Amino acid sequence: MLYFTYRDPYRHGRGPSSWLPLLCRKLFTVEGLQKSIHNLLRKYDFYKSKNVLCFDDGLRSIVPREVYGTPKPYLFEGCTLLGVADYDRLLTQMYGDYMTPPKEGNRFQHNFYYLDLDTPYREYNGDR
Repeated sequence: MLYFTYRDPYRHGRGPSSWLPLLCRKLFTVEGLQKSIHNLLRKYDFYKSKNVLCFDDGLRSIVPREVYGTPKPYLFEGCTLLGVADYDRLLTQMYGDYMTPPKEGNRFQHNFYYLDLDTPYREYNGDR
């Protein structure tokens, strides 16, 4: 519901594909949905749960809690970041063979945006 509340209802035209996002915007607020999600997240204790999930990929991301384990440090582009204890198990369950890139015709391009926290947008765009 949160996804549909944020989604542009007219992205794919003004037909049936716009109805669900419009309905969600009428029935729910972003703040109300976020509060409901927060309450659900706090309903169960992570450390007492047998299984946990990452919200990225639905049911495929439900894994035994020990997969997350104690966070481990990983080096990524010169920065040390904390990550899950058994990343291979998590990524394999979520994506299958995550080490082999998809074939050329099956690749999904994400939309990337430039982010510079030190430069105002109007200055970066040259529009003052």
